[in-house]
Amino acid sequence: MTVMRPRRRRISSNAVAIFLNVFLLAVLSALMAGGVERTLTARSISTQVGNLRDNLTLLVQARQSTIDNLNSDLDRAKGELAQTQSQAPKLGAPFELYNRGFGMGPDSNVLVERIQYQGAENLSTALGDLTIASYTVDLTGNMPDCIAYIRRLEREGRPFLATDNITLDADQSACSFGTSVLGTDTSGAPTSP
Repeated sequence: MTVMRPRRRRISSNAVAIFLNVFLLAVLSALMAGGVERTLTARSISTQVGNLRDNLTLLVQARQSTIDNLNSDLDRAKGELAQTQSQAPKLGAPFELYNRGFGMGPDSNVLVERIQYQGAENLSTALGDLTIASYTVDLTGNMPDCIAYIRRLEREGRPFLATDNITLDADQSACSFGTSVLGTDTSGAPTSP
């Protein structure tokens, strides 16, 4: 029995050349596809970087605009605070209770018997240190004249003067009330004449 040996086939040089060309073409195609992909990615990244820079510029401008607006609001608030502080009277200065209180008596047909200082309370506020000085006022006169005196005192002292604890005694033709005066300086608090 004869054993047959398989025959070896020889690959022709043309087949090897075609195979190598196909292989090289596949490798080149893969490299070119990778290059194209890298180019597209680089373009995309550069576009994104440009967009990010534009967004950063807009954010910086918005931040600066917000800071400018806040500084403007702060300056306006400081101006309003200074104006409000300047309007608050120094105790004893623009609304000096003793002189005005006694001076208004004859014009209101009442006799101001007494204006007595009761004390002061110091407060720390956004406007600064404020003082509320308390007084009692005793009048003699008829009831409509006493009420008219109190209203006039409140009107002239507005908004830094308030009255409370009004007591009217028709039998004695007398009235008394407490009053509080808001001011900014305890050292200027008037004392009884």
